[in-house]
Amino acid sequence: MTQKSHEHGGCEDTASVDGGGRVLDAVYTGLGSCPAGKFGDTCRYSCHCGHSCNQTTGVCGGDCDEGWIGGRGGTCQKENIAYRKYATSSGSSKSVWSADKAVDGNREQVLTRDSCFHASDYPSVWTVDLGQQYRIYDVRIYNRNGYAWKIQSAVLSLSNSSSSTPGVPCYTFTSSTATDNSIYDVICDGTGQFFTIYHGWAKLNLCEVEIYGMDSLCFKDPSAQTATISAIALMGPVTMPVGSVVVTVGQGGGDKTVL
Repeated sequence: MTQKSHEHGGCEDTASVDGGGRVLDAVYTGLGSCPAGKFGDTCRYSCHCGHSCNQTTGVCGGDCDEGWIGGRGGTCQKENIAYRKYATSSGSSKSVWSADKAVDGNREQVLTRDSCFHASDYPSVWTVDLGQQYRIYDVRIYNRNGYAWKIQSAVLSLSNSSSSTPGVPCYTFTSSTATDNSIYDVICDGTGQFFTIYHGWAKLNLCEVEIYGMDSLCFKDPSAQTATISAIALMGPVTMPVGSVVVTVGQGGGDKTVL
């Protein structure tokens, strides 16, 4: 009998198989006490809110760590993949209003406190290199407060090659875009390493740009979480709720015992 591991979506499960590749058993240890800062069925997930979160659900009572969002009654499993990544621009009005100010984690929307990027001229371009290709969807932009017109008609795009290559547009702000607090949650559905904001007739004023991805350990809502074991034999995948489970597969089929 040997131990085989099966990886799916970045997570790994282990099962015992016989010489013919049949799954003999798989044991899941169930929810219990996890080390500080960890949670989940096998304590593999990080809380991302200091050293304490609900050890079953991952819900955090306080704020998330820098670079993660949620918390205060929710999980901190959504990562800002733009946080402190390398940012460039077509030029900034002052050295203290440089491109990196839009990814430094400071959401303050007051330019005079040197917390924002301010373009030197237009057309203006701001780009962040995410370091690798990501599949993204949600983007939050903290624009300079009271200057909504500087984001009106701006175009968001993604590129898979280099920051100098024109990207594929994924969102365009309307000419009437306006909110009281100049915070915008938009959908940029695509894949890319370089995320760019372009404006043809205004100087961009970006105080923070957050691009959200999920924890690389593929955490899911515990209420719907399942563990999947792939059998190499003819029986195909076996899926069961996470818990203390022993699965035994004999010659005549699969017998399951739930403890």
